[in-house]
Amino acid sequence: TLTEVSLGGYDVDNEEVIVSLETPFVYDGLQNIVIEVRDLDPGFTTSATAGYRGVENFNNPPTRSLMSFTHMGSSSAVYENSYATTQFGGNLEQCPTNYSLMNSDFTTTTASFTFSNVEASDGYRYIVTPQNGDEPDPFELDYDVVTGDFTITNLASAQDYMLWYKSDCDEVTTRYYQRNFRTAALPLTVPTIIDFETASGNFYLNQNFGGILELTNEAALGGSATGLLLNGSSNPEPGNQWSNFNIWRNNSEFISRVEFDVDLTQNTTNPVFMLDLQQRVNITYLRMTIDNVVQEFEYHSTDVDFDTTRTIALDLSDYVGERILLEIEHLAQRASNKSFVDNIRLVEATCDEATNFDLQSETDSITATWESMANSWEVAILEHGERFPNSGVSVETNSFTFENLEIATPYDIYIRSVCDDGFSAWTRLFQSTASELITTLPYTNGFGLPDEINSDTYVLHLNRNARVARAFNDRDLYLTQLDNAPGDRGWTGGVLDATESQAWNDNKDYISAVSFDVDATNLLSLECTIFYKQFYFYTSNTSWFRVLVNGEQVGPSYNPSTIRSDPFTEMDIDLTPYVGDIVTITFQQSGLDAPSSSVSQSTATDMTLISSVSFDGEVDVLGTQDIDVLDFTIYPNPVNDMLYFSAEVSVSSAEIYDLKGTQVFSDNITDSRV
Repeated sequence: TLTEVSLGGYDVDNEEVIVSLETPFVYDGLQNIVIEVRDLDPGFTTSATAGYRGVENFNNPPTRSLMSFTHMGSSSAVYENSYATTQFGGNLEQCPTNYSLMNSDFTTTTASFTFSNVEASDGYRYIVTPQNGDEPDPFELDYDVVTGDFTITNLASAQDYMLWYKSDCDEVTTRYYQRNFRTAALPLTVPTIIDFETASGNFYLNQNFGGILELTNEAALGGSATGLLLNGSSNPEPGNQWSNFNIWRNNSEFISRVEFDVDLTQNTTNPVFMLDLQQRVNITYLRMTIDNVVQEFEYHSTDVDFDTTRTIALDLSDYVGERILLEIEHLAQRASNKSFVDNIRLVEATCDEATNFDLQSETDSITATWESMANSWEVAILEHGERFPNSGVSVETNSFTFENLEIATPYDIYIRSVCDDGFSAWTRLFQSTASELITTLPYTNGFGLPDEINSDTYVLHLNRNARVARAFNDRDLYLTQLDNAPGDRGWTGGVLDATESQAWNDNKDYISAVSFDVDATNLLSLECTIFYKQFYFYTSNTSWFRVLVNGEQVGPSYNPSTIRSDPFTEMDIDLTPYVGDIVTITFQQSGLDAPSSSVSQSTATDMTLISSVSFDGEVDVLGTQDIDVLDFTIYPNPVNDMLYFSAEVSVSSAEIYDLKGTQVFSDNITDSRV
């Protein structure tokens, strides 16, 4: 039975027709509504209302009908909707169009989801396909229906999938919404070997649009049939976006990753992660991260020839008892830039790693001593910043002296144990050769001024995450960090709450320094003056500066007050309590953030700028004996105008000081009077 509701009129704009009712009408979702739509200008109207025009459609809610109108071939159009914004007291659709799906949990074989507004619909339909699968037909019947939270089972591990979903009664929005998801990888435990011959499900290939990852025979190494190929983009467009400056930070879209869930919570004491690597054809870069912290070494295709297969070892003993995310990161510009990875193994190390290192420096040598149960080792040394080729010199004793080095120069030292069945991971150490003693006072170093004192009189102490630099056209010394992303190598304390103890004790890899050795054996007093300025990037708690004398901190640790507007500060340090011996004074900086380009006084970063360092003191003349004074006499005493002396040695010059240590005479002499 039809019940007529009086029509009060209608309004038309460019997008819709609004029908008004004289008598209020509340739709209860149970009754049937008849809507008739007629074309008033046949021949110039196309309608999407087929099936609902003059046709009974009882027991179903009406569907939105869109009609577009053109007139006499005009390109303009008017859109009419027979139902879109008609307002009723009830809900004609009965199906939500604004609902959201939330991820809940993912395991190696399951994925769980939940809808945020389950009460709005009687159910939801979904279909799961591989990530690159085709979008399903919204009206096909091959789907599952759920009413709320649901879990998809029987999935493959470490795989990407696409979830297609929509409300089950939704005929208004016919297309499916979509959601990417990934199942977890099977955890790696000791021992595990991955040769890529079969799909193991214990690694995940995280591709990027600027890189390619695939299993292929081309990448097989060490007798394997299949290996993992990592190379750059096959699309020429991304290659045009490549930056040669700070490549890891500025080319993130070219980085592809292989992810591993490493479980070291059970039965391990000295685990090591190993892989075979070959890098071929032009420039490729490879490194590893643990929980997003970049690890020690980077491997570059130019380090070795194209046909050399390197076995890479990463020591994981610091993570025993933990579960970590380990990633192999690969960076290359083009598809011709290739790296091959094969025969990955997580095993218990059988080669005893070298530990307890002691480094002693001379001006032209560094002696390294260590402890290890191995019978032989490999050692190597490079000036700091040079690329390490992953090879060294074989030695048969646990002590080695690197000779013929440059004076006051920072070096990187590499040591690993060699055993019958392999070798340990490399250990990288940082040490500088000794500088010349400062013997003549006063001494001033302006770090680059035209009258700069020889740089051999001070030592730069670099570190794993720290550096010392000079800005272009700037003559100051900058103690700062390496130019990688903030905190990507494991800064402790965060950007807000790092304490003094954390800065110096927990973040030692971030400490950079410069030191001076002063010969104070014949001094009565010694004073140091430093002219410096501090900067910070996040907060003052990520930028620290202090002074050490003979390895012990003197005075407080200092923090900047502003990002880069602190004034230059002159600090006077009394070193008189240390005279009578060699005095080593060191200026240290510890900080988190590094400048992304050349540093200068306008840079906002964590660093300390040192403009000059000077030393001055009083010479202990009366306590100095340069010759044997036996049978050496002077007269008269006291003296007025002429001083006579006699000696058994030949004297060519003389210097005379008063009781205050002030020089009153200095000249060459030709006889026994001055």
